[in-house]
Amino acid sequence: MDEQGDFDLNTIPGRRGIMEAAIERALDRRAGNQLPALEHAHVLDYSRDTELMEASATEVEDRARYERRVAETDTFGNDLEHAYETGAMDPNDSAPSEQRYERLFNRMEDAGYTYAGSINLHEQRREARITNEQLRQADLERNLASPGQRAGIPVRDLLPAQAGRRQGESSRENQRSRGTHRNRHHHSGSEKKSGRKK
Repeated sequence: MDEQGDFDLNTIPGRRGIMEAAIERALDRRAGNQLPALEHAHVLDYSRDTELMEASATEVEDRARYERRVAETDTFGNDLEHAYETGAMDPNDSAPSEQRYERLFNRMEDAGYTYAGSINLHEQRREARITNEQLRQADLERNLASPGQRAGIPVRDLLPAQAGRRQGESSRENQRSRGTHRNRHHHSGSEKKSGRKK
């Protein structure tokens, strides 16, 4: 999404839209990691991994802060809008009220970006552990694989060749065995014939 094209940075709604889009991207990143996280849940140990524990706790705190800022900003903003619509706004209170709303909004905006950042940091640490585990498993599979498999030859292509090679080797061994057996008889006969000549 082109944030500059979709939102006007010079307006409150535009700034809020960009901030909320940052949170949505972070949550989409988490959704994309859901399946790998389930497959490798054993490396995401929140009872022992202090970095994961800290990232999770920080995210929870930042989310709570962001939600509080949203509530107080929207509450005051709705009251301000209602005062303008009904004509109850005192002209002397207009500028101070607008300034207060701006301060509340800025705090909410900062809290929103902080919350998005804590989600991304949490996911970054989870991704690192999942990637390391995937690499470890891939190395293990390569170490357990045959030389042909390590060279990238599919197993289905290896098996017939190996079977044929074994059959060929077996046939040659049988031929050698039969030849040796015949040779033993041949030598034995020669010895007998030479014995009769003597």
